[in-house]
Amino acid sequence: MMAKHPLGQPPEFKTGVAFLRQVRATLGRFVVIVLPVAMV
Repeated sequence: MMAKHPLGQPPEFKTGVAFLRQVRATLGRFVVIVLPVAMV
């Protein structure tokens, strides 16, 4: 467990969220490209 940051969310959390969003966007694009090919 991470210790509570006195100012709220620690910067590591923000970068983690941004990273997860980027990964999710990349996966979404990957799925959109691969899924039609897999269905054929």
